Amino acid sequence: MGYRGFPVFSQWQTPSGACCFKMHKFWGRRACGIACLQAVLLHLRGVRAPLVELAEEVLSVGGYDVQKERVPGLIYAPFAAYLADRWSIRATVAAPLPISELVSWLERDSLAIASVHHSIRDAPKWPLRTGGHLVTVWRHSEGRLSFMNPSEVEELRQRARLRVEMFDRYYARRAVLIHPA
Repeated sequence: MGYRGFPVFSQWQTPSGACCFKMHKFWGRRACGIACLQAVLLHLRGVRAPLVELAEEVLSVGGYDVQKERVPGLIYAPFAAYLADRWSIRATVAAPLPISELVSWLERDSLAIASVHHSIRDAPKWPLRTGGHLVTVWRHSEGRLSFMNPSEVEELRQRARLRVEMFDRYYARRAVLIHPA
């Protein structure tokens, strides 16, 4: 047996770094924060790291709390410490963080990994709640936020833009602020 009781198949290979399909599926549905980390690493360090490898590293420092088949979400403080220790990327946990402060942060050529509702991909549809999903926010310009949404829907994985007021509908007022390089 391999990862968390998942059988290891030597012929299984995936860009995610998973040892088997079950492992790939396990992290694939829970790793929006890690997908955001991949985007930050590529942007700031030019590094392409496998999703599962990063997820395991973040898990090992307390950035996730795996409870059987449930992973409640990224735990920001250990994640921010991991960014500093492993990648020399300074990060700050900000909660609560009003949308105006997020916008101000982005205007300093900084990045943020922000908590939003996953239905942001269906904007302008009004969400039932906020939070539960993470996106990498790149910039603010002309009243819009540019962000990368690590969605399961292929065409929605790329960068998106929403008016600040629309983004705010989905935004949970918390983020990991990535300091300029």
